[in-house]
Amino acid sequence: MHSLFASRPGFIGALTCVLLTGCVAPSGAPEPTEAPTAITTVRQALACSGGGSIDQHAAQCDGTGKLLSWAPPTNPGSSAAYDYVLDLNQNYLLALPNLSNLTNPSVAKPAYYAHSYLCSGTAPGCSPAGQPVGWPHNPAGLNAMLIESGLAYSPYKDDPRLRNAALALLDWHLAHGMTAVGDHWSQVPYASGASGTLTYAGAQAGGSVGVGDGVGYLQPEKVGALAWAAVQAFKFNGNTAYRDMAINAANQLTSHLRTPTATVSPWPYRVRASDNAVRTGANIVDNYASNVVEPLKLFQELIKLGQAGTLNGAPGYSSTQLAQWQSTQATVLAWLLGSNGPIATQNWTQYFEDVGSDATNNLNQLVPGETAKFLMDNPGLDPSWQAHVQNIIAFIETNFGDTLEFGARPIKEQYAFHYKMGSHTSRYAAVNARYAELTGDAAAKDKAFRAFNWATYMVRNSGLTIDGPYPNNVWFTDGWGDFIRHFVIGMGAQPDWAPAGQNHLLRSTSVVKSVTYGPGNEVRYTTYDASATEVLRLAFVPSTVTAGGTALSQRTDLAADGWTFDTGNNALRIRHSTSGVIVITGAPPT
Repeated sequence: MHSLFASRPGFIGALTCVLLTGCVAPSGAPEPTEAPTAITTVRQALACSGGGSIDQHAAQCDGTGKLLSWAPPTNPGSSAAYDYVLDLNQNYLLALPNLSNLTNPSVAKPAYYAHSYLCSGTAPGCSPAGQPVGWPHNPAGLNAMLIESGLAYSPYKDDPRLRNAALALLDWHLAHGMTAVGDHWSQVPYASGASGTLTYAGAQAGGSVGVGDGVGYLQPEKVGALAWAAVQAFKFNGNTAYRDMAINAANQLTSHLRTPTATVSPWPYRVRASDNAVRTGANIVDNYASNVVEPLKLFQELIKLGQAGTLNGAPGYSSTQLAQWQSTQATVLAWLLGSNGPIATQNWTQYFEDVGSDATNNLNQLVPGETAKFLMDNPGLDPSWQAHVQNIIAFIETNFGDTLEFGARPIKEQYAFHYKMGSHTSRYAAVNARYAELTGDAAAKDKAFRAFNWATYMVRNSGLTIDGPYPNNVWFTDGWGDFIRHFVIGMGAQPDWAPAGQNHLLRSTSVVKSVTYGPGNEVRYTTYDASATEVLRLAFVPSTVTAGGTALSQRTDLAADGWTFDTGNNALRIRHSTSGVIVITGAPPT
């Protein structure tokens, strides 16, 4: 998901152009998206007009000439498409062998412990397929994404493997990737690490232009990201080491909060762990970062746990800390939504660990896209969430939307790397899918559907997942961490995109601790929170839904506890507030 300059022809020239002279990125708004069509009635797959392929798959279109997924090969574009692609994708990652040449310590681990990406075997100058590339590693961002993906996908599939792999990465990071006790930023995660090393302490690549965080430097936003993921992991298995790490991260973020302005963000982009010095240099501008939703997500979760009494007695926690977290959350949220914040200024800069810093020119789509997701998940925090999300979608389309491909809009990464990519296209799709769910916007649903379909073409038959048609490399963020989670969000928002005739838990507002599909027409699951809502697609018609053994009533909405069922797509939606132990029983559909 990052700059991907390494092992490509013209690397030095491109780096110099983008990072030193501030080259102007391609400009101009993309062509308008065509009017939406009834996508549920035109899925018969045909070769797209004019033929052609996207990466290694022949392009498949529906009867209106708009893009469908290539998957599954026996029925392209069917409701099984995303499930099929994600299964290939997960299996490839989990089958990667241990590497014996990793250092510090010398322990055999899969490549994603110490490398950011692999060769695809088809990218210029990068082979063979599966060969790790010597480029700064991005463990905090990657591990946070993989934890989110694992905790969402594993219950969807009733397959614990991705979740287990992600939690093992979190354990490793806590043991081998934290700042020192006594540092100004004490015992928080580093965002990057040197290629091939299993101890993370910042990375250096490019020196004066700021590529790589710098040895001994961290990113406060990634502190928030991994700590938020640790809270979710704590909810899943109760490991108090995850809870304690998150509490300390929140305390560190609170103690380092600044008074934000239009040019000074609540936290800098990169700071030295030992003394809190903002990274500086002739071509380095690290005092500003637009990504505050990761810390906001962390504070949101910890405040809820604190108010529930769950954190009582935990190291670093007190009622005073709770009040400070609430104050920090209010300050940061006010900046994000106010006239000095990036929603108003559109100064959506700084995120990627491996590019030179540029607080004014190197716009990206990741941060506004993640911000839009956060606002839709927490509409009570922003009375103007709908207008803000509309503006963010327009910003992404104008600045990062590529030429339409059979009605699908691929999305580019950042100005410093203006190439269309699968993960970013899937984020754009997820944002539009959620927006369509909340507003009924048919055009947004069609944009989401076509964008998800385009992103599936980045997954090859082997499960190897490229970042994009060019540069055609295999990033662990773009191919897995930042890819899987968005497809699960999309299916949760639009259940007809999940496989028909199967049982799947698509979404919960809580962490799902366990799920069992069957025997027969039955689904059982348990959520961490007693109060939550879920979305499922079922292979049967539910007759009874219980929470903690008490029957919930079928309703026409979820204004109160109960459940609704859409006979058109077998989507079951449940709201419960007294117990997270849910049992669904029923009969086959007629």
